[in-house]
Amino acid sequence: MIFHLLSAILSVAYHRAVSKQLSEVWKILAKEKDRLKKIVYDHYKES
Repeated sequence: MIFHLLSAILSVAYHRAVSKQLSEVWKILAKEKDRLKKIVYDHYKES
């Protein structure tokens, strides 16, 4: 019974950590995407 409860708590904590990591990754990608767009745009503007 206690073991079952512990494993449930652990799995919830694990899933929260994973989803938090994913949202951090998405934030970073979104920032980088804007920067990449600017680099590409500037590159084409110059040529």
